[in-house]
Amino acid sequence: MANCVVSNVGQVVCVPPTHQTSLCVGDLTRYPFDTQNCTIRFGSWVHSGEEIDIQLAKPPVSTGDLVPNGEWTLVDKQAVKHAGKFKCCPNSTYPSVFYIFQIKRMVGAHVASVILPAIALVAITLTSLWMSPSHSDRLSLCCVNLVCEFLYAQYVSYMLPSHGQNIPLILLFARDSLLLSAFTIVLTVVLKNMVENEKPAPGWMSGTVYILTSSRPGQFIFLNDSSAKGVASAQGEDDGTTIIGNSENVNPATKEWIVFAKILDRLCFVIYFIMYLVMFVSFTP
Repeated sequence: MANCVVSNVGQVVCVPPTHQTSLCVGDLTRYPFDTQNCTIRFGSWVHSGEEIDIQLAKPPVSTGDLVPNGEWTLVDKQAVKHAGKFKCCPNSTYPSVFYIFQIKRMVGAHVASVILPAIALVAITLTSLWMSPSHSDRLSLCCVNLVCEFLYAQYVSYMLPSHGQNIPLILLFARDSLLLSAFTIVLTVVLKNMVENEKPAPGWMSGTVYILTSSRPGQFIFLNDSSAKGVASAQGEDDGTTIIGNSENVNPATKEWIVFAKILDRLCFVIYFIMYLVMFVSFTP
């Protein structure tokens, strides 16, 4: 409805409301936890301030007719008047009014559709590093996880708006997670060949295995099954001591490869965990 003013001489002036549409070029860096600033400017380049002087109403912005949106919520609003003094026209002013709106994305649905699947894929990748590389189930799980990572990256790319200026961190997270998942497959194949190797281990490898398994924490982390404990027993007998007894007839050379593979697995787990933690912190508020 238009607001009309009737003067004492019978003159009627009606000002109809207008609907203005503004396109905000958003910063999607922290999608879906992003906050956008949208600015609308009203002014005239034809009529100077001596002809049209725009004044701010009180209050300058009213939200009485605001229609709730399921995607965005209005966080802040303000209006600023610019005097409109320019070097080209020192004797005239061209005032304008800036309406600034700050909107924040509602993340409820995005957490369920974007964040939780990412956490699940990370958990699968980290879990695979605790599986024995000699088991075919680990390689199968890693391959399925790689396919899921690829589909997830495609889904995130599809969900993102196409008008953003910056690359969203969640998309970089999906890319890096895909690369880590692919590297896990390569690591699994390498470790699988390593644990099946019956050749004597190099001296530096034997020394590394002995140092890491000669302490209680090392035994707890790397010697959690009877097949690997034979390494510590065999290494200890060289020094006249027995670290962990083992009644089974084991091949020390093979067991050294197994324990060294476990060491690489645990080391990769720690590196992966730190990398994922940094990646998560980088795009969450």
